[in-house]
Amino acid sequence: MDDWYNWIQHLVNDQDKHFTLTKQKVEAHQVVGGNETFSEIPSLDWSILDQLIPTTVDEFSHLAFFDTEFQATLAKKLQAKEYKEVQSWTDDQQEGSRRTVEYVLPRQKSKLDSVSKVPRTKVTEKFKVEKYEKGEGLYVVSSIEYHDIPYGNIFQLNVRTVISAWKKSRTRVAVSMKVDLRAEDDNIKSYLESLMRAYMLQYYVDTWMPLCSRAIKERAA
Repeated sequence: MDDWYNWIQHLVNDQDKHFTLTKQKVEAHQVVGGNETFSEIPSLDWSILDQLIPTTVDEFSHLAFFDTEFQATLAKKLQAKEYKEVQSWTDDQQEGSRRTVEYVLPRQKSKLDSVSKVPRTKVTEKFKVEKYEKGEGLYVVSSIEYHDIPYGNIFQLNVRTVISAWKKSRTRVAVSMKVDLRAEDDNIKSYLESLMRAYMLQYYVDTWMPLCSRAIKERAA
């Protein structure tokens, strides 16, 4: 358990540097306009990403959640095994539409000498479109279960992604998370929040957003 905690703290501290930079980019533009309908939606307990992207809101929304080619590229980048779409989007991008996927994340190398590998885990992810307006924005919530990590059977991770139109054909992407724990134990909750924040920062800052940005640039070329 101590090794897990040390790895978490190391990763959170490292990824905070990236998050601070993306947050500053957005704050520099907030005074000149934006989409209040979507950007004012409250975030969950922990902010993970808040960044401006030079593309339209509809293009980014489609790429991030509804483009099957991009989803396959993302799964390959994550080295996800046994990837399965349990339920495809029930109503495309319309409010209330749902999707469920399952996959296995392989054991990964750790950034700490004291931990040789980050354990393999099965993941179940359920998405729901909470709000959608063409040309204005998309609001998706997802619930994620990690079946093979410590305390994986007593908590669920909730992630909120708000994609909103911004000034000059740009798009604001804001991601936040919250740990729902089925036990009243502050120490366990603190541990899980640190672990999940580390996972999400690594996923969104180091993998998801760079892949999205690259795909946007390639399609614009």
